[in-house]
Order: sequence, then C-alpha cells, then structure tokens
Amino acid sequence: MLLLSGSPLNNYAWSDLFLRYLLIVVIIAGFTYLTTIVLARYYKGSVQSGNIKLIEKINLAADRSLWLVELGNKYYFLYVDKNGMSEIDKFEKSELVLKEAAIAGNASSKFMKILKSKMKAEEHNDEE
Repeated sequence: MLLLSGSPLNNYAWSDLFLRYLLIVVIIAGFTYLTTIVLARYYKGSVQSGNIKLIEKINLAADRSLWLVELGNKYYFLYVDKNGMSEIDKFEKSELVLKEAAIAGNASSKFMKILKSKMKAEEHNDEE
C-alpha cells in the first residue's frame, strides 16, 4: 500500500490506463489484419498470373506437398519436396472437370478424389 500511495499511477484513473492499453492493442491488431490482407493479395497475384495457375496444393509434411498446376490446356499433378519437383501425371483439359465453386470452396476434397482415382488406376496397372 505504501508503494501505491506515492505512485504517479494514482494521478490517472485505472479506467483511463485500461482504455489507453485497449486502444493500443486494437491499433496493433488492425495493422496486423491489414498487413495480412495486403500480403495475401500480393501472393495470390504472384501465384496465379499469366499462363501458369496453381489450382490446388496439399501439404503432406513440412517439406512435402502435392500440387495441381494448370499450364495452357494441360494440368500437371506434381510432387514437391526439398530436393525438387517431379511430375506424377499429366491431364488434358478435357479429362479434368474443375468447377469454379469447387476451386474456391471445396478444392481439397476434389483434389483428393482425383488423387485416389489416379492411385487406383496406377495400382490396377501394376497388377497387370
């Protein structure tokens, strides 16, 4: 109590200090949110510009992922890891049916269906 009685904090009301700190936290959170939006727009523009489009990406581990990439009228199914990139399969545009809603909302499930169908086809070819 002795420490608080002569403290300069008594000159300010506790509610005043609380409101100031709350305002600082809100400003920092807003700045962080705006920075995230700007970076997301920049990244999206760099990933889907020109003739090459990254349709879907599934992370398998920290350094491994599967990509579905559109290049012109062809789609490439790629495996990417820290050592590089390798092509798993290539599709014509007519072979793949991609809906804009699926790409925007439910892209990963569509991707997984294609992956499973290709894996089953590969197993079937291995058995023959």
